[in-house]
Amino acid sequence: MRLHRLVVTAFGPFSDRQEIDFGALSDAGLFLIQGQTGAGKTSVLDAVCFALYGQVPGVRNSARGLRSDHAAPGLPPSVELETTVRGRRLRVTRSPEWHRPKKRGEGLIKENAKVVLEEFEHGAWVALSTRVGEADDVIGTLLGMTAAQFCQVAMLPQGAFAGFLRADAKGRRELLERLFSAEVFTAVENWLGERRRDTGREADALRAGAASLAGRVAEAAGEPSPHESVALVPAPRPGSGSGSGEAPFTAQETLETVEALPAWARALGVEHTDLLALQEDLLSDASDLAVTARQALEQARDLEGLQQRHAEAVRRRDDLAERAEERADLASRLDAAARADRVVRLVREADSRRRQAERARA
Repeated sequence: MRLHRLVVTAFGPFSDRQEIDFGALSDAGLFLIQGQTGAGKTSVLDAVCFALYGQVPGVRNSARGLRSDHAAPGLPPSVELETTVRGRRLRVTRSPEWHRPKKRGEGLIKENAKVVLEEFEHGAWVALSTRVGEADDVIGTLLGMTAAQFCQVAMLPQGAFAGFLRADAKGRRELLERLFSAEVFTAVENWLGERRRDTGREADALRAGAASLAGRVAEAAGEPSPHESVALVPAPRPGSGSGSGEAPFTAQETLETVEALPAWARALGVEHTDLLALQEDLLSDASDLAVTARQALEQARDLEGLQQRHAEAVRRRDDLAERAEERADLASRLDAAARADRVVRLVREADSRRRQAERARA
């Protein structure tokens, strides 16, 4: 998006008509809005945002009104902005809701918000829409951002940049998260952590059920405990006590020990034919436990994959933030190249005339 011209009338602190030619300022590639406190610097940015979206950033949008209190009683407030968006030259003229004096009698009458959206085509301005909702949809589609996103990305809140420069690493992170709505990454991280804990608790419950069932079978068959035949309950790892916050068994170990139960049950069935019915039940239950444990393992692996993708997304976000200055420098160089492209045709024509003159002299 490129700004060309801004005209504000009875808007914010501007009591009469004020015009800013951004085209003349943009010839240098970069310009600075400077002035004393209260001079209207923020109001210029508010006018740009209001012309595009019909609202101003932050709490100022909920103020009593956008019309200047110093304007003449009958002067209507308006903002006119000429801009180029995706190669289309647009002119937006927007008026906020206000109350004007009645033409007859005393009192005030309400004037609704109005908008006129025009596009410059074939040397003339052509009206695109005069309805607020329709104009907002056209502008929002061209810009590809909502009003909140535009304020976060294109218009850094007043004072936030100075605070960003003075802040420590933690403060800068909190500020960037607030400006760019990065709380979604925190929410995803919390969700993944909760999902991992739930899956761990489910795996523990399945392991306990398998151990209980195997113990009952061993007691009924009069055979050694399955704890001696299969490593159903591995010894806890060092540092894996209840206060460590980590499960003493991994999903892979749980799956391996549960899958060993069918083979153990088959051995008991060969030795004790009278327990054939119980063996079939055990096989069925163990198979179900194996399927459930395998599903738990797959869920744990999926969870690990999601965590890795989240970490990669955070890393890419940090890389993009670190290269923001480089992108800004490249954008400035591209803008300078675009301006230089305007004189290429003249240089080529001059070179052609010079060669013609040389041939003429020869």
